[in-house]
Amino acid sequence: LIGSTGNGKSTLGNFLVDPDSDHIIGDKQTFRTARDNLPQTHAISSCQLQHEGRTFTVIDTPGLNESAWKDLRHMIDIVKYLRTLESVGACVLCTKFDAKIDDQYKATIAYYSKLLPTLFEGNVVVVMTDLATDERSVKLRQIKGTDEEKMKENAIAEIKTIAGLSYRPQLFTIDGLPVSEEEREISMKTRKAILDYIAELRPIPTADVVVAKTEHLKQIDDKECSKIHGEIAGYNKRLKQANDGAAETLSKIEKEEVKKSELVAELSNLRAELQLKDSGDLVIAEHWGLSREWKLFRWLSENIDITSQWKIANVKKWTNGKCEWSDEEVAEKHFKGKLQGKFMRGLYASLTLETTKRDKYAIEIAILQERASDKEKRLEEIDNALSEIRKAQDEFLDEISDLNQHLSACLKQIRGLSTNYMSLKEAKDRLLKI
Repeated sequence: LIGSTGNGKSTLGNFLVDPDSDHIIGDKQTFRTARDNLPQTHAISSCQLQHEGRTFTVIDTPGLNESAWKDLRHMIDIVKYLRTLESVGACVLCTKFDAKIDDQYKATIAYYSKLLPTLFEGNVVVVMTDLATDERSVKLRQIKGTDEEKMKENAIAEIKTIAGLSYRPQLFTIDGLPVSEEEREISMKTRKAILDYIAELRPIPTADVVVAKTEHLKQIDDKECSKIHGEIAGYNKRLKQANDGAAETLSKIEKEEVKKSELVAELSNLRAELQLKDSGDLVIAEHWGLSREWKLFRWLSENIDITSQWKIANVKKWTNGKCEWSDEEVAEKHFKGKLQGKFMRGLYASLTLETTKRDKYAIEIAILQERASDKEKRLEEIDNALSEIRKAQDEFLDEISDLNQHLSACLKQIRGLSTNYMSLKEAKDRLLKI
């Protein structure tokens, strides 16, 4: 469960774990909910639940931007916890129905998209909380002219942009604190739909997850990089003073080393991107979702006609009701079919067309390979140039060797500071310095 403080993560978690009224309100809560606008979730916590023969583990996470120390401490705890699991089924992004997506929410979602990029490629679920379903609330929204569907689509569009999603995530709306039996019945059906949908997602391994740097740490590292660049300038000045006759070649060495350092970092990032994209793993090509509610029995017949940009490798169909898919036609990049049945209360259904990463990112892969090849050639050219320049510096080897060791250490520090990720040990060391 991911989201800012006050967006309903803990309330949703409590309703999913145990929807009994004595559990979701009061001192018996599994996850402590915010009170008087103050956050109650100060550390990662989890609880298991049983649903139709399956065991789910609900993980409640604290919001970010409390303080630099707390943010990093939370991230270390989350990474350590995720590494104890074989996999995670879904990232549930919680947002209140009528709440504005603020900077804190954006920072939280952006951070988790970097922390768990593979999970965000297909396992994001959006749950809009605090949507009251009693008659008075429904009438108030009608009087105010609240366009619920437009608000849902606006939220989905903004979340897609923040998280960098290439697909439309499945959306659910729920009141995690129902009062009447009718409200409770509606929320229970949505609860079942959420758990049923997540059960169908392909779990993503988390054993190798690393800590992504928080914004505070990146700002510190940027300042440190500037400081090291100043040190590099100082070393180069000493080199020039000690080697007046080799000033030009020493300047070339400095420039080529900086270029090489930048190229090595860029090439490393390109190869990492290629490794993620150039595979046969399945990802979402297109997703169609249905979310409708009504009180009486109603017949639904919906024609589905979806075209994918990429070759369809797999088709996943899901519904929370007794309905049938018929007249299905699956072509290379096209799906046609019909969904029909009779339902009461509400219907959630989805159709997901999957393709391989290799197909979906084919153009990007080709571009990345071309860029990587170009940088490898440029690296070879720089290495050759450096070799020739250093041959002319034999008479200055002793002092140049000493200063270059310092420069190499500085450039290595810069490469480490420039990356967006840390090992757990590095994160713990950084925590002690904040």
